[in-house]
Amino acid sequence: MSDPLSLFVVTEDGLGKKVPLSQYPQKGRATAGVITTELVGKDRVLLAMIVHEHDHLLLTWNGEGNGGEQVTAVKASELKMFMRRGRVYS
Repeated sequence: MSDPLSLFVVTEDGLGKKVPLSQYPQKGRATAGVITTELVGKDRVLLAMIVHEHDHLLLTWNGEGNGGEQVTAVKASELKMFMRRGRVYS
């Protein structure tokens, strides 16, 4: 059995969200799509990628006030899974 696939989305404001692909219905060409997360203010999606549970991700960001770039490695399986619609606050 293969690992389930998820969509991993990161926004400019720093929200990271992993959503099972099973949350997305199949759509035809002439549709508006579906919402993955609510964007507030001028927030925007920086990254959207499909991940397997066994994938490793290297995340980097500008550590404003912390003296430069920050880097961390995470396993996709360690990222919390969320429902597709709505914004999640931590």
